[in-house]
Amino acid sequence: MRTLGLLLLGWIVCAFGQPPFSSWLALIAGAGGYACILKALLDVQDPKKRFFVGAGWFAAVQAVQFFWFLSHPFLYIYAVYVFIISIYALQFGLLSLYVTPNYLRKRWIVLAIPSFWFVMEWSRLFIFSGVSFNPLGLALSANIYSLQMASVVGVMGLSFWVLLTAVLLARQNYYLWSIAAVFPFLFGAVHLQYHSNNELNVPTMNALLVQTAFPVEESLEFHSTKAFLDFVLGEWDQILKITSPHKDESFDVVALPEMVVPFGAYMLAYPYEKAIGLFRNTYGNDVLAYLPLPNPPFGDEGYVNNAFFVQSLSNIFRAPVLSGMEDIDYLPNGERVLFSAALLFSPLGRDQEPRIERYEKRILVPMGEYIPFAAVAELARSYGITGSFTPGQEAKVMQCGRFTIAPSICYDETFGALTKDGCAKGAQVLINVTNDAWFPAITRQHMEHARLRTVEGGIPLLRACNTGVTCAMDSFGKTISELGEGHSNPAELSASLSVKVPVYNYTTFYSHGGDLPLLIFSIMMSAFLLTRIRFI
Repeated sequence: MRTLGLLLLGWIVCAFGQPPFSSWLALIAGAGGYACILKALLDVQDPKKRFFVGAGWFAAVQAVQFFWFLSHPFLYIYAVYVFIISIYALQFGLLSLYVTPNYLRKRWIVLAIPSFWFVMEWSRLFIFSGVSFNPLGLALSANIYSLQMASVVGVMGLSFWVLLTAVLLARQNYYLWSIAAVFPFLFGAVHLQYHSNNELNVPTMNALLVQTAFPVEESLEFHSTKAFLDFVLGEWDQILKITSPHKDESFDVVALPEMVVPFGAYMLAYPYEKAIGLFRNTYGNDVLAYLPLPNPPFGDEGYVNNAFFVQSLSNIFRAPVLSGMEDIDYLPNGERVLFSAALLFSPLGRDQEPRIERYEKRILVPMGEYIPFAAVAELARSYGITGSFTPGQEAKVMQCGRFTIAPSICYDETFGALTKDGCAKGAQVLINVTNDAWFPAITRQHMEHARLRTVEGGIPLLRACNTGVTCAMDSFGKTISELGEGHSNPAELSASLSVKVPVYNYTTFYSHGGDLPLLIFSIMMSAFLLTRIRFI
């Protein structure tokens, strides 16, 4: 009965102890909530049974935390849901083998178990599944003070700390446990106080963040190509309408979401007269002076492309516009290479050569953006997925007036190592363009991972989503402004957010070393643990 009670209590605290669910339960989970499962495992003598108890318990935790998977419109996601949960459960089952009364009496276990889990989370991220969600350390990000420790050790280092406090509590080392539980908050208080004076009188970046709230076209049916083209023109009409109220404001950058509309950047899809008609209807006849000529790369023979619309917005707002779009390179042999890209268009006069910079998304989503195995290509085609993107190879920095930005696309921002690369190249602001429409329930989970990147890199962040949390955060993870705050469902708003974000940057330990120092230590401790394999 005691064991079942501990399992149930631990499940409630740890499954719902994440920022999107409950900040209070997250505080408990981060300060020792995982001690419940450790204490329960101590009651299970048989190693095989202990493995399955630990794996089953963690699967139940992940079933709650990955609930957003099931908001995907296609049924194949249930198989992916079970597969991902199984990987997580298997890892925790292996950890459970070491939770015995004999091991828990040894002092080195206090560091060995957190180290083993650090290696598990790291390997899951870069080797086994590539799924970055639900590290245990996310519990400590629910509070602005404990969050600051990510500037030293990153989110996986926070996971290390969560298990460290849990092991100390399970060992009944109450004095050390209380120090470990309180330390992240004390560190955060000192950290914020130290930087509070330094962040005064810093320059401010003015940005317009556009949230389109468009459906994914694969989920719609069109009876003709013309109907599809008219639908996308209607999307551009909506973008013009939701940005036009801000046309007289001054911005350093305007950001449009990931894959803002179909057809890529340069496909000649729209009649020129129809395109300029949309601008006339919203901005009046005077706007024609700002539109680029319908010549390459923006148009040809009476037709224009998506690049024409983005360049026009850049000219109208007299500011760089960052837009997520599909882009294509053609190799000498005629082969096409597709990218999910973020393109930065700078304003230009009619006589100037266009200045268009490109970042390619580095972390692609299996099935949605690339097809991992030929055997599943037919399955992917049945869901409208007919090709694969090529991943980008490096971080990019781009100049937006006074400021240097590092763009990222959607899933990229859940990987701390990628953000670190942009900071190393001199970025002053991160800008993420996202489309969460495939997983409508993921919006808060996704945003909480984005928050971690600001603290890890000591850098502010702007987010422009199709559906999601369009917002601005400072370099300490504090939300400065959020679109539709207080609205019943802000992720589905079609609107623009005008923000001013203080560009205060500071050098963090994590931005230099990343996960490597703690990874080396954790591998050594895990190897030490493996040399003492006795599961009873």
